[in-house]
Amino acid sequence: MFALVLGCGGAERREARSAKDRAAASGEASVADVDEGGPASWGPRPPRSAASVLLDAELTRDVDHASLVRVLAGEDGPTRTRALWSLARIGGEQARARLQVELDAGDPAMFAALALLEVPPGEPGSPALPTGAWAQLEDALWTRYAVTDPAALPSARALLFAIGRLGGPHSIERFAVDLAEQPTRAHPPEYVARWTASMEALGLVCARGFPLDEAAVDVLLAGVERDDPEAARASLQAGIRSNERPSRTSV
Repeated sequence: MFALVLGCGGAERREARSAKDRAAASGEASVADVDEGGPASWGPRPPRSAASVLLDAELTRDVDHASLVRVLAGEDGPTRTRALWSLARIGGEQARARLQVELDAGDPAMFAALALLEVPPGEPGSPALPTGAWAQLEDALWTRYAVTDPAALPSARALLFAIGRLGGPHSIERFAVDLAEQPTRAHPPEYVARWTASMEALGLVCARGFPLDEAAVDVLLAGVERDDPEAARASLQAGIRSNERPSRTSV
């Protein structure tokens, strides 16, 4: 059963691949859309054309590299967006501070770049807990997510990806609240896809080593029972990642 749930993509994912192939053939960028189906794609792909200009900055892990500084000071566009991804890959406190400023500016093109940051490690054997400025970034991500248009699915997915990669116990509490209200078939498909992406992001927090609290376990178990196969799959995967094997007998 697990192999079936985790391994097969189904007709929706095949159609998504066909759409991406058509976009690639026409030279268009692949951007997440509600019609894609399957697991969340976490936002637009960064432009490849700008990579060579910024490669030296990434290889030397230098946030003050001349090429990176020049592009970040330039006008908004694909090259600058790619520079924000490079900045996140370099990481560190300077990168976190700069990207949080960009988050406050609200440019959806850079939301997923935040997921490339790494929370500083804590005690050996313990997950990296966001504290201080990193906890402020975690709160800022949730604030931006809360004010994002429910129909803006690529932005929501990218923000959820970043929360899943950077959040800690506080985010688990917020996911439990966010997921408690389950959309029905009467809701627009964007709402259903957003709920599923939120559950998948909860699974990312679990995979980093943070345990679920009681409220999060409750929404996870309720998600496994949903009629929507994608939502049920996301809930099951989150349960596997948390080592909380959801089943009827565990309720």
